This record gives sequence, structure tokens and C-alpha cells, in this order.
Amino acid sequence: MSRLGCLCGNGMSNSTVPSDSIAEIYSRDDFEKAMAVKMELIDLWDENQEYWYCQKCKRITVIERKTGLYVSSYSRKVLDAPIQPEAIQNWQELLFWRDKEFYDAIEEKEHITVGDFLKLHPSRYLARVSPDKTTVHVFNPETQAYLFSYVLDPKPDFKEDE
Repeated sequence: MSRLGCLCGNGMSNSTVPSDSIAEIYSRDDFEKAMAVKMELIDLWDENQEYWYCQKCKRITVIERKTGLYVSSYSRKVLDAPIQPEAIQNWQELLFWRDKEFYDAIEEKEHITVGDFLKLHPSRYLARVSPDKTTVHVFNPETQAYLFSYVLDPKPDFKEDE
């Protein structure tokens, strides 16, 4: 189990399972491929990256799973001029869940497939990521109303302890 400090100073931990600090984020394409081969949900977990969610500032921090190294982080913002979903329809679609939703689904049905999970637990947001991966716009999936955005943070200058 791990602890991680958010850029805002808040501490995050995944020492309890499921964790409030972990988000499950996948591209629609990854989900479609997994559904095509009837993959079980437990086999879907991203082997390369973890997504940490800060309860305090709502930032998402991306960590390389194998090394535990920082990859990037995205700050949550509300834009003054909201984007319309039609304007970014060609951007890659992302699906979001909290860690607890994945664990609960597997507890209810150990061998639940990705397709069955998606039917029972639709993504709580409609999100689209820009081609350069610097911006994610998030909408209500039912009304298409703009909710908020995530914007790539400048890479912090991590200093080694002297």
C-alpha cells in the first residue's frame, strides 16, 4: 500500500481497499476492446498507470505503477466559457469510476465481465481528452451539460533532499 502527497499538500493513501484516493480511468476504446473479448473486470486494471484523486483540491495525479514515479497531474477547473460536447466529438472519450465501484462490482459477482460492469455501472461522467493530453472536459452524460475541466499542471521541479 502507498501514500502520496498531492501538489496542494494533502496526503493521499491507498492503504484501505477500496480507496477514496484512487480513480479508475479508461478510454472508451480500451473498454470496447475488453468487451469484444469478454474480458473480466478484474483483468482490466491498468498495468502501467495509477490515477490518484485528491479529496481536497480534486486534482488527479498520474503515477507509473511499476516504479511509483510521478507522470503528470491535472488540476480541476471550471471554465468561464464552457465547451460544448459537439465541439470536441473527435477527442478520445474517457470513462471514470471511483475505486469502490470496481471493488463492489467484483464483490457482487467475482467473474463480472467488463461489458456487464458497464451495463450495471455506467460512467458517471462523459469526458473527452484533447489529442495532446493537456485538457479533459467533463460533461453530464444524460444532459450533456458542461461540468468542469481538468488541465495539465506544469511539471513540478522535484528537488532531492540534501
